[in-house]
Amino acid sequence: MLLLVYYSCQEEENLPPLKIFSITPSEVQLGDTIEISGQGFSPGFDYNEITFTGGAVTYSLPGSTTEKILVEVPDGAQSGEMIVDILDVEMATAPSVEVHPPVIDEVTPVDAWVGDSLVIRGENFQRNAVRNHVKLGRVEAPTLRSSKTELTVLVPQGAENGPVSVMGVNGPQFTVKPSVIYRVVPTHGVVGDTIEIQGRGMNAQNIHFAPGIPATITLGGSGARTVRVVVPVGATDGPITIRNYINNTELILTTPQDFLIYPNIAEMTPLSGYAGIAVTLSGHNFSPVAEDNIVRFNGQQAVVTKATTNELLVTVPAGVTTGPVSITVNGRETPGPVFTATSEGTPIVLAMSPRSGSAGSRVQLDGINFGETASGNTVRFAGNATATIISASPTQLVVEVPPQAITGPVTVTKDGKTGVAPTYTINSVALPFLTAVSPASARPGTSITVKGGNFNAAAGLVLGAENNVRFTVSSVTATEFVATVPENLIPGDYSLFVIQGGRASNTIPFEVAGNPVLQSIDVTEGTPGTIVTITGTELHSKEVKNIVRFGTETAVLVNPGDVNPNTVAVYVPNVAAGVYNITLTAFGVTSNSLSFTVKPGGAPVRNILYTENAAPQFAVRRRTNDPPSESTLFERSSAVQPIYTLTLDLAGQKAYFADDVTGGPSAVARANYDQSGYQVLYSGEHGIGQVLDLSLDIAHQKVYITDYVNVLYRGDMDGSGALEMLYDFGSHGILPTGVSYEPEADALYIVSGYPDIAPFKVLRGAVDGSGLTDLFDEGDGLTYPIDVKVDVGSGQLFVLDGYNTIKAGNLDGSGGMTTLATRNREILGISLDTGDDFVYWMEFSNDAKTQASVFRQKYDGSAEVEEVYTNITQSELFVDPLNGGMRAGLVVEDAGGASARGGKFSSMKVNRISRQPVKRLGPIARPGK
Repeated sequence: MLLLVYYSCQEEENLPPLKIFSITPSEVQLGDTIEISGQGFSPGFDYNEITFTGGAVTYSLPGSTTEKILVEVPDGAQSGEMIVDILDVEMATAPSVEVHPPVIDEVTPVDAWVGDSLVIRGENFQRNAVRNHVKLGRVEAPTLRSSKTELTVLVPQGAENGPVSVMGVNGPQFTVKPSVIYRVVPTHGVVGDTIEIQGRGMNAQNIHFAPGIPATITLGGSGARTVRVVVPVGATDGPITIRNYINNTELILTTPQDFLIYPNIAEMTPLSGYAGIAVTLSGHNFSPVAEDNIVRFNGQQAVVTKATTNELLVTVPAGVTTGPVSITVNGRETPGPVFTATSEGTPIVLAMSPRSGSAGSRVQLDGINFGETASGNTVRFAGNATATIISASPTQLVVEVPPQAITGPVTVTKDGKTGVAPTYTINSVALPFLTAVSPASARPGTSITVKGGNFNAAAGLVLGAENNVRFTVSSVTATEFVATVPENLIPGDYSLFVIQGGRASNTIPFEVAGNPVLQSIDVTEGTPGTIVTITGTELHSKEVKNIVRFGTETAVLVNPGDVNPNTVAVYVPNVAAGVYNITLTAFGVTSNSLSFTVKPGGAPVRNILYTENAAPQFAVRRRTNDPPSESTLFERSSAVQPIYTLTLDLAGQKAYFADDVTGGPSAVARANYDQSGYQVLYSGEHGIGQVLDLSLDIAHQKVYITDYVNVLYRGDMDGSGALEMLYDFGSHGILPTGVSYEPEADALYIVSGYPDIAPFKVLRGAVDGSGLTDLFDEGDGLTYPIDVKVDVGSGQLFVLDGYNTIKAGNLDGSGGMTTLATRNREILGISLDTGDDFVYWMEFSNDAKTQASVFRQKYDGSAEVEEVYTNITQSELFVDPLNGGMRAGLVVEDAGGASARGGKFSSMKVNRISRQPVKRLGPIARPGK
């Protein structure tokens, strides 16, 4: 049974009563996802509690809705009916589901060590490894590989004896093998070394070296087959023991051979010198008997004058050369640090304190043979960083750590002779931070004050900005400093930051101010909407920060995101004809003026919607002219075919278009202007094959669809009703490539034709499917009609004929057709501005067919062709309807046009089709003359 709990009362949420309609699929395996369709489910998916027959409980998955919930079949689920329960208020019984549990036929092997893998063979396993929920006894085992019939799992740490189970179904018994140790690598070492213990099935909790000294397991060093540990101080020769836990039982393991502890030199003072000086060696496991310790300087034996288990005092032998110092005790030899051989009189550093710090810290060096004055010594830190010497004497130097210093050895040089000191570790300095800059805007060459914290000039404080800009810094305190704005900076916005001790602060905004001067404009006259490019100096580097005015009217920027510091492009605002002074304001400063003549404008350019196709990105976009803008209604990057043919419901603020949904037949879809409400209205499920064109009857909420299976359909604009087949054109020898609904006459205008198959025609059809009237044909000059648009106000229709020609004719078919425009490039779509009598069309604007522009022309051809929109991303669309042809969608937002007007709707009987696919007709035979 299935139980589902709702998070709030149905009445409070205004949800329908709980009902379950169907379950898909009806046969499942444990771990499968099923879909339960119905109504009244909880909108909070994690409040839907589901109990299966057998008592297994789960919750619905993300992606569930009030009409559909997704459920993963849980472990323990059994076949049977299901019940949905919402807060114990409403209950509903669902159809039975048949559950096929996993079957375990074989487990190989049935005993293994921790860290080994098992193979489980059987049936009804999940391909998704994590859904199989494999356990060894009570412990879950990770699944490494999975198929429907075989699983490979890892025996985990903590595994125990018990049955092997998959999704709660038990199989054969499994036994965890006791841990074993094979070897230790290497077999000897010194204090601080990391060694590896190798074996099988290890689960090390703690490790001890002889005589019972605990050791540290390295980070990530404990595994089933290897355990990595650090040799501890105090360890002696002997076996290593591991406390292991298998089956919740402690098991003590011992290495099969003793681990041998060698002597080692941890530190040597000094690190350089010459024959006869004393050197102290500190380390572990020396012999307290001096003569039992053999110390060699690069192979030459030295005399040990004093010995303890942790420290030796030796004399550098005659003839010493640079090389490692080694220690041998009882035949066990270990190399140590390098001793640098120098000549007599070289500085010798016996002590350095402290041995770590940050830039600017002071360090004391004690030794012999130093110069008596600061200038007589050179002290360098790693990174070839020369330190400032604060004080000097023959036996002591006090220095300041330079900003460029890095961790490494320190050297002292006197009279060309260099001695080596121990390693100095550079500690990270406190991270600097910025809080404010004053003033927030300043011209190049002026001073600014930067406030914040953790500033340290000695740590190499640098104030910077983008493009490797560096400011000159002075007067540094812990909380503020002064900086000078570089002379060569371009006016604009910058982000300031501090770098100190190799670490960067946060950023704060800063404006480099300018004094804008206008030099020229590319055109000196034009109509509203004309693009004017202004050139000048000290303009704001971000175009959006420049305010351009024609007199007192602010102009709209063409490219607000542009970052060209010398030019600004604007549209001439919609002002009366006349002479205007162009000025630019930036940084609170208004420039000089340039004169521009605004000429009388023509009809306003209408806003447009269009389909944009540049695989794999497909979209419906909207452009406005005043002010210029672009927005997206709908966008997707996973379609196989483009989005094409477009029409609008202006009152409802919805766009209707043809869209490839599944990579198969196309569909009729719609979306709101605000990118919401995407909905597939009709698709292959309803009989659609390949949509060629769409048109709307707004008044009666109907959509007309031409399909390349030689059919013209009518459906509801909300997709609620079945499709109505108005015309089956197969018997007429007609291929309907385009359709336009005309509400005044309540008629359909249709263009038809395909070379050598279907005649070229413009027809008028009744909306009830009762008859067709021929208006124009090949005798009127039609060569390949693709689309048709009508304007009842002017009594004209306009046809996209072929790939590059627009023709006009009368709505009643009289007078023949005339050519309005013939273009050099392919036309992708047409639309009408019925208010001002313009035909708009989209055509490719480059030979590569990657960009398009929109043009317009008066109905009567009395004005020049105007390019009104540019830079539309587009790709080539095949217009051949028999090969899945399609056109780009283009619609003019014309409130007086056909797309917004209503009309009467015939109530005569039409042929209603089922939701079964429509049989596609064969090629249409061209009728004889």
